[in-house]
Amino acid sequence: MESNGRIEELLSLILDEQRGMRREMKELNERTGKVEAAVDRLQLEQYKTNALLTQHNRDLVRIADILQEDTPQFGQAIEFEVLNATEKGQRVLIKKP
Repeated sequence: MESNGRIEELLSLILDEQRGMRREMKELNERTGKVEAAVDRLQLEQYKTNALLTQHNRDLVRIADILQEDTPQFGQAIEFEVLNATEKGQRVLIKKP
């Protein structure tokens, strides 16, 4: 009889431990889901940033080409003010290669 009581006690402990592990796994899955969502948002923002950077690079090349055609002294360094600069007075320096 005592062995049956001990077996029941041990099974109860195992069951409690499994329930605790199940709760911890649910919490971990929720946190993992939140991290995955954040990573997805960051990747999307990175794609947008890369696309804008590519477009800005193309725009700068076009500006340099136009200036090379229209400016007689393009061999000198030409300084342009960046539109919508994040920092006041931010500038871009373009030199003819």
